[in-house]
Amino acid sequence: MKKLILAAVLITVLCCLCSCGNSAKNADITSEWKIEQMTVNGKTVSGASMQLDSVAPEFSCKDGKNVTFTLNGKTHNGTVTENNGVYLIDFDDSAKDMEARIGNGRLVMKIKDSDTIELIFKLK
Repeated sequence: MKKLILAAVLITVLCCLCSCGNSAKNADITSEWKIEQMTVNGKTVSGASMQLDSVAPEFSCKDGKNVTFTLNGKTHNGTVTENNGVYLIDFDDSAKDMEARIGNGRLVMKIKDSDTIELIFKLK
């Protein structure tokens, strides 16, 4: 009987943890993100079609400060700071910074002061 109760408690705790971890509405940048779509010079490509090519962009921030962004098989590391809901991402290997905003469970990234590239990610 004790094992049954313990199993029920463990299942309940796991269900609570899983539901908290997937709360896209309250997500901040400290997450792993999966590409949903990318627009370059006005041409939009869906994340699903990029996944087929296995070169889809990836973005993650595990500690709220250090980020990893992979594009075309190349990994770019950097840091992120937040100011009034706008995240500024400074990459170690690029002079161009990116800005990101989060809303409706989506992370929208753009090159700062440019509209040539827009990446939209959703939570993994």
